[in-house]
Amino acid sequence: MIPEFWTSRAEAYLAKILGQSVELPVPQTRLDRFLAKIAGEAVELPVPQARVELYLAKIAGENVELPIPQTRVDLYLAKKAGIDVDLPAEPQTRLEAYLAEWSGEPSEQWKTVTGSLIHITDALASPVNALSVSIAPVQDLHGYDNPWPAGGGVNLLPHPAQTTKTAGTTTCTTDGNGNYHFTAVSDSGSRTFIFDLPSPFVMPENSYLHYMNNSTNNGVTISFRDNNGTAIGSGMSFSAKNRILKIASNIVGQTVYKIGVYKAAATTDADITFSPMICADDTVRPFAPYSNICPISGWDSVNVWVKPTHDTSADPTASITFPTPPGTVYGGTLDVITGVLTVDKVLLTFSGGATSEGIYGDDNAELYRLEIPNYNTTKIVRAQSTTSVGRLSSNYFKFISTTSAAKMKDAEIRTQAANTPQYLYFRWDSATDVSAINAAFANTALQVIAELQSPQTYQLTPQEVSTLLGENNIWADTGDTTVTYLANA
Repeated sequence: MIPEFWTSRAEAYLAKILGQSVELPVPQTRLDRFLAKIAGEAVELPVPQARVELYLAKIAGENVELPIPQTRVDLYLAKKAGIDVDLPAEPQTRLEAYLAEWSGEPSEQWKTVTGSLIHITDALASPVNALSVSIAPVQDLHGYDNPWPAGGGVNLLPHPAQTTKTAGTTTCTTDGNGNYHFTAVSDSGSRTFIFDLPSPFVMPENSYLHYMNNSTNNGVTISFRDNNGTAIGSGMSFSAKNRILKIASNIVGQTVYKIGVYKAAATTDADITFSPMICADDTVRPFAPYSNICPISGWDSVNVWVKPTHDTSADPTASITFPTPPGTVYGGTLDVITGVLTVDKVLLTFSGGATSEGIYGDDNAELYRLEIPNYNTTKIVRAQSTTSVGRLSSNYFKFISTTSAAKMKDAEIRTQAANTPQYLYFRWDSATDVSAINAAFANTALQVIAELQSPQTYQLTPQEVSTLLGENNIWADTGDTTVTYLANA
């Protein structure tokens, strides 16, 4: 099998000889004229001088004495001219692939492979026929397999900023990552320290306070407080290491703005470091920082590597920067060879504006909605509940397919009527107050990746990418790669 396109005049003539529909170039060299003659062109042949010219003259019907072949190309042409020779085991160049086919010994083929890292060992040194790269959004999942369930991560308790407070001879320090530390002192008085949370949150139902600490010493109480610093319900006291207590019903549903930590009076104290978490269950687990926001980022360029080894420090073989528009791309494909960029996903960003739609579903949960901006031009695919998996992703929500919009676990996009605004409808299990949701979005905007109804295409500069002879490693930084390359049979 020969390549599907030619890259030189010699290949063009050989392609014509082998039956391809080719518009032949004007002969410019002696070699061109011999090949053009064999391809059926009316040209006058020069007197053959070199070995290659003698073989071609013989093939063209001239009465010449043939020399002994000395090179690989000689062998292919000598075979075609009627000399009984053994051909090379396999062609190593595009020209040899044409000659092998012409001499009746085809020994190459086009192969297509897809993967995040493509490893091939049978390539010829030749331009690839096709090379496309997928572009997928990047989401920081903090080491977890999936985005969080609606409205929060494994730890729903935000961290106060790094702060040190002192009362009496006791000092309490927060490190900004959810860890609290009482210093080692003797203090006969009990001490309470109140810290502002970075954003308010609504205490979810069926939640548990996990008290992770390094000491069996007792005397630590944790309380949740309103905007004025007043305790909501009773404090939760811990007298042992790594305990888990269920959140009291008179705290559930309340908006928490501050956290209070209390140390009982003692004549001698050991250092105590503790790391409270609020989780949706009482499963024993190591401390996890508050990280329910899983930020999403896109790509401003694509880098492609074709290298003999998988060396991530090597310079890219091809680097393509996206113009504006589209700017940052959150989903699509780039055909590197033709330069066609197809964008099929878009990032929606909301900093507030959520409204309540009322109570829905068997569990009487509240449904919220956000209007999608520029809905007439954006034209998001209607990701109904049964098709939302794979259609949507978010920094706050994990989208789950269900059978009923009223019972949906997390979110969907739908249009109320033709040519009316599209809305993102969602549930937030840990929120019962829309103002708290909008406060959270104002602090960290909601990001949603949604699929476009009609993909958008952009013409970029085409690139030529070639494989190396033999072993190749092919990969891109934006996602999977699909390559069609010339391989040994």
